[in-house]
Amino acid sequence: MKRILGICICLLLLASNAFAADATIENKKVTYSFKANYPLVNLEDQQAATEINRFIAKKIQAYRKVSNNHNYLEGIVDYEVKYEDKDYLSIVFTYWWYYQNAAHGMYNTSGIVFDKNSGKLVNLKHFVPELNVKNLIKKVNSGELVIRNSRNEEIQLSEPWKIDRVSHSYYIDEDKTVYLIYQPYELASYADGNTYIKITQDEAHKLKD
Repeated sequence: MKRILGICICLLLLASNAFAADATIENKKVTYSFKANYPLVNLEDQQAATEINRFIAKKIQAYRKVSNNHNYLEGIVDYEVKYEDKDYLSIVFTYWWYYQNAAHGMYNTSGIVFDKNSGKLVNLKHFVPELNVKNLIKKVNSGELVIRNSRNEEIQLSEPWKIDRVSHSYYIDEDKTVYLIYQPYELASYADGNTYIKITQDEAHKLKD
């Protein structure tokens, strides 16, 4: 019995050596990276500037934390100043991330409006006080408000997508027109990218009706 057991062990060793000889082992190392391009705001009111820069720094750190926690292959943050006057600073941040073996990357766009006199965020209600999800759906369905994709093309809301919230991610222009930002896949396909609902001040007043 011992001899048979010894023979079996020898055969197993020979078999394992045979498999090892045929095996090709390649070391793989994935490097995760995070890059951020963001503004440093300077104002006459240093306290307001400090408040804005503190908020931006926290936002960048939050993006970095998300990137680290999910082990994305790459995370990239960039920004665009959409509008600025003596009272307001409107900035849009976009965060791209990439999974290993993913068909494509993904991104999230965040619109923020600052009060330059206080350094605080300006709530959407400041520009469209009567806006709620009910009248937003009503105005879109009636065609009074339209949805546009990232190429500024008008698109129709269709199944399975629907409006189920008022996006508080937004930016403004010189007329204080509000552009609500929705993320890819939220109101349309990935090919449409971010989608936007534009609300002029005239349309904002009509929301009371």
